[in-house]
Amino acid sequence: MPDGITDDDIMVIPNTVTPTSSTGEQVYGNLVIDVPDFVQHWKPDGTCYWEGRIHVTNTGNEPEMNTVIRSYLIRVSDDHKEYVDSKSLSRINPNEPLSYVSQLYGSCDEDYYIVVTADTE
Repeated sequence: MPDGITDDDIMVIPNTVTPTSSTGEQVYGNLVIDVPDFVQHWKPDGTCYWEGRIHVTNTGNEPEMNTVIRSYLIRVSDDHKEYVDSKSLSRINPNEPLSYVSQLYGSCDEDYYIVVTADTE
């Protein structure tokens, strides 16, 4: 397991044809994070990138303030963190789900998985 990543963080291994299913929801305090899709995409110039759809829900009664969601592209062969995408969310209201796409870049001929973590104030 890469440094700073624990078994409690969400991990999804991509399927290059169709989106993968999530490994399940992960809970960080009142935040529930899910990654239902993680897919490799090819550009016309021969380069590629991976997209992970990130769902975040605040299950608490108060807003979560100043949250950073980090998506790590991890190489399967050696668990090396190839790329990280960070999304800062100043406010996540209770029971108001958020969804966004994280784009991650790596070598097209490598196998990767995604790990998503949350840091809250």
